[in-house]
Amino acid sequence: MHKYATEIKAWADGAAIEFNISKKGDPDKWMIIKHPQWYSGIEYRIKKEELKQYVRMDIGECKFTSFESEEPNMVVTFDSHTHKLIKVELL
Repeated sequence: MHKYATEIKAWADGAAIEFNISKKGDPDKWMIIKHPQWYSGIEYRIKKEELKQYVRMDIGECKFTSFESEEPNMVVTFDSHTHKLIKVELL
C-alpha cells in the first residue's frame, strides 16, 4: 500500500491536501498544494478542518443545543481528523 493512500483517495474525492513547509526547529507550517506529486520525502496531509459544537452549560448540566432551542453560551471546537479539542470559547 502507498504511504499516502488515504490522502490520495481523499484528494481524488475532492479533499484539499497540504504539505509541510516547516524547517527543523520551527513549528509545523502547512501549505495547500493543488497537484501533489506524492514524493516520499515530503509530508502530506488532508487539510484540517474544525468542527464547532454550540453548547449550553448550566450548573449541574451540559447539553448540546441549536440556536432554535436555547441560546448557547459556549462554542467547543474540535479537529475534524483527530477529534481532539482545539479550544473552548465562552459567548
